[in-house]
Amino acid sequence: MMKYLIVLLLLVSLAKSGLAVECSATCSNEFVNSCYPFHVNNQGKTPEQAYNQCRSELDGDNMRNCIGEAGCTNTAAMQAIAPNTPSPSPPSPSPPSPSPPSPSPPSPSPSPTNGATTLSQGLSTWTFTQSWSQETNYERDVSVKVTTNGGSLRPIIVLHGAGGAGLSTINGLSYLQYQNTVLVGPSGYGQRWNAVNEDTKAPDVDLIHLIVTKLATYDNVNMSAGVTLVGISNGCGLIQRILIDLDDQAIQRAACIVSTLTTSTYRNGNFYSRLDDSVVANTHPFGFTTIANPTTDVARMIWIFQGTVDPLIPYNGGQSNIGVEFVAATTAIAAWATHYGSTGQPVVDSSTYNDMPMYIYLGGQIVLHEVTNAAHDAGGNSHVQERVLELSQAEPSAITTPSPSPSPPSPSPPSPSPSPSPSPSPSPSTSPPPSPAPPSP
Repeated sequence: MMKYLIVLLLLVSLAKSGLAVECSATCSNEFVNSCYPFHVNNQGKTPEQAYNQCRSELDGDNMRNCIGEAGCTNTAAMQAIAPNTPSPSPPSPSPPSPSPPSPSPPSPSPSPTNGATTLSQGLSTWTFTQSWSQETNYERDVSVKVTTNGGSLRPIIVLHGAGGAGLSTINGLSYLQYQNTVLVGPSGYGQRWNAVNEDTKAPDVDLIHLIVTKLATYDNVNMSAGVTLVGISNGCGLIQRILIDLDDQAIQRAACIVSTLTTSTYRNGNFYSRLDDSVVANTHPFGFTTIANPTTDVARMIWIFQGTVDPLIPYNGGQSNIGVEFVAATTAIAAWATHYGSTGQPVVDSSTYNDMPMYIYLGGQIVLHEVTNAAHDAGGNSHVQERVLELSQAEPSAITTPSPSPSPPSPSPPSPSPSPSPSPSPSPSTSPPPSPAPPSP
């Protein structure tokens, strides 16, 4: 903190003396490659509006990699996307004409319907109205907790397990309530999420999309950093559906705690969607019959945490007493890694945590955390919590190509995955992973 104050005072001093200080390379990279494309591609802003918004975040010390650089001058890359400024006209010998009016500032972004533009410290409730086969105009309350010192807020959506609720889950995940965060805790209909075979038929994937859209309407929520999803058990089941069905590029990270894919949502090398939740067969595959192609337009980070002796969600896969069949944890993580372009075996890190070997793909984008001798309470492990916290603070994911707002899953088979980019990995273990090899490249 003292370092940032010294840098800030130095910048102010230099600004007063008329000397320009160029923005750092890391600051420029976030400005050009994260903030600017996010506002153009996701928020529908003009290039000028996107540039001005990012410049405002930088100069307000609300851009993560630019803290202490308020007032710095553009790098060449930043200047290349800056709005064009007209060259000064040469002096005219004739009497001066009246000066043209100053250009109007860019129009403000749309505000939330309640007229607020910022989220304030403390607890509040949002309400969304949905209709489906079981309810008409049903009001769904969502708990929202903001922890802030005035900085830009990192958005985290937390999804409870069966029998839970949004507010109690926010309170239970107190380690995520660090400075400048907004935790959003929706509640499932009947305290369940519509993941596979639950009694609820509520449009829960749509609810998450509505929440993400609302978060983007607040000017102190740092959507360019991306939204993190954290789901426990049944909440993780919903996350798997979100990752498969929702193309929203703002969703960039997912922590799946004590659950994974089922053979309804992934089998024979394909992901599957259920297009109509109102009519659900009560046997496998529970209506998941349409081959899906989850988006790769954003390099989502997917971290799964699974106990090796979980009696409810078997680590090695198989039938569960909740009525569905689960994919082995190692097979599930390999499926996501292959989809994002991995063609080899994971790097195995058994040294960082002695009770939690990690199977790492794509330099840490896709990771299985094998919580040794843990049951269905693995989320209480301090190392699990440490890694979930780390994920929520990760850098924005790379957006590879612009994509439209969420679209229905494609009925066609998935297209071939791109080749992986090499990246450094933690020290590998010499022991092989405890699972069959992932699908052939």
